[in-house]
Amino acid sequence: MSRDPFRRVSSDASTAEFPGSLTTRERQIIEAYATHGTFKGAARAVCLSEHTVADYIKAARKKAGVQESVVLVARYLMETEAA
Repeated sequence: MSRDPFRRVSSDASTAEFPGSLTTRERQIIEAYATHGTFKGAARAVCLSEHTVADYIKAARKKAGVQESVVLVARYLMETEAA
């Protein structure tokens, strides 16, 4: 039995508001992570530590209701391009 990476972690109302519930900084970091592909690369791009970038990505994943950072980026890009 394989797990579904697109499965939502929670079904609370906050996930319905994604990506609108993200802060400007979370959006900036998701975009840097999408561009550079690693926390280290994103951290250099936004002048933060890798740990801080990881914390922002973790918070954004929770808001999006996903478990994987790659899924977060994919969902963010799909939903921002559709808007």
